[in-house]
Formats: sequence, structure tokens, C-alpha cells
Amino acid sequence: RKGVTNLNVLLPGGGAPLAWSWNDQEPWGALCNLGKSQSPIDIGAGSTRKVAFMSLAFKFKKADSPTVIFDGHEINVKGDFGSLIHKLEVGQRDFMIEKLKFKFPSEHLIDGTQTDGEMLLYLKSKDGLVGIASFLFEADNDGGAQWNTFLEELSLEKWDLGSEDGLTLKSQPNLDNLVVGKEGKRIKYQARHIFRRSFYWYTGSDSVPPCTEEVYRFVFSQPIYVPAAQLHFLKEKSFLNELEIAGNKKLV
Repeated sequence: RKGVTNLNVLLPGGGAPLAWSWNDQEPWGALCNLGKSQSPIDIGAGSTRKVAFMSLAFKFKKADSPTVIFDGHEINVKGDFGSLIHKLEVGQRDFMIEKLKFKFPSEHLIDGTQTDGEMLLYLKSKDGLVGIASFLFEADNDGGAQWNTFLEELSLEKWDLGSEDGLTLKSQPNLDNLVVGKEGKRIKYQARHIFRRSFYWYTGSDSVPPCTEEVYRFVFSQPIYVPAAQLHFLKEKSFLNELEIAGNKKLV
């Protein structure tokens, strides 16, 4: 791969490099390379099994003054974005949405196909269960996609990868404004309606060191179409990508 190995691992404020980089993942070691349930994966849609009486319910809300923090590798948007409820035939799991991350290109593949990006919602339940829900992004170059209101509410123009203290947004971004569908269809979908049954679920891991396993992974099959210019701007603001760094994703 091209690029400078350590360019993307400098701590804000000129601190020492962290112990891993995106471009050289072999030294991640431990679970990241040897774990039995690692994420991401290439999801073979034809080999999945439908589970009856399973769905997701969304209780999104306006995040009051979320904080945007660069951790030395990528942007984290921390705040209370509401909750996601994993409904089973018997019982349910209630997860709070604690933070967001953005990956370019997508971490997950579906039948070998990768999308332009992926938004990760980090989840945690009161009894300690951990999950990550992923929305796939596709860049729209023909002008059919609506400008994404939720991404606009994140105030991307104010993000600063060099900030040591993070940025507290004055806006109140709401995941209910994550619009999908194209203008040509003359339909606007809100996330809670289109995604509640169209998802893949497996037990995997976090996708950054130490790659902790026993993480519930949810991957929504319906992509979110975002104007190419807006998605490119989000990518520029999410991680240091100078000198052709491959991206901020763990390899499948």
C-alpha cells in the first residue's frame, strides 16, 4: 500500500505516535489477527439464515451538544443519540447509542461488494452487552440523492483533526434525519421505517485494536445514498488521508 505508515497515528497536539496504524495492520496482533470472531466480514447474503420474529426498533432523539474528538486515528462523535432495541421472539435487548464513527471505504462487504463508506453506531446495554450497528453509504454522482440532513447537522465544517480537547457542537443532530432513497423515487424514508427488518446480525468484534470480541454486529442491507460532494467532505473530515493512505478500515 502507498503512504506513510505513521502519518495517521499522530496524537493531537504533537504527542507520541500510537502503537498501530491503518496502513500496516499485521503488527496489530493478538485478537485482531488470531481471534475466532473478528469483524468486519464479507457477508454472503445467499448463505444467511432468516430468523423469524426478529426486528430492530429505533428510539432516536436529538443529541444535545455532542462532542467531536479525534483519537489519533479517526473521528469519534460522542453523545446520547437515543437507543436501538433488538427484538427477539422472546425478550429484547435495549442498547443506548453512545458514539458514532465513519469508515472509508466500508468495512463490511455484502457478496463481495464494498460501498463507499460506513457509519458505525456504538451501542451499550445496561447489563454490559456491547454492539455496533452499521449503515452503509453510497456516493451519488448523478444528482439524485437528497442532501443528507443528519450529516449537515453534524457541522462537518467545524471538525478539527488537530484539536486536543475536542469540539462541542451547538447543533442537535438527530438520526431520524438520516434520509435514504433517491429524489428520482420521489420518496423520503426515515431510518426507523426502512431498516427495522432489513439487516444482518452476527457476533463479531470491534474493528480497532484490541479488537475485542463478543460484540453484536448489525449491518443494514439498504445503503444510504449521499451526494458525492457531501460524502467526500465527510471523508476528508473523518481521518487523515493525505499521501494516499488506504483508508480507516480494518481489512476483511
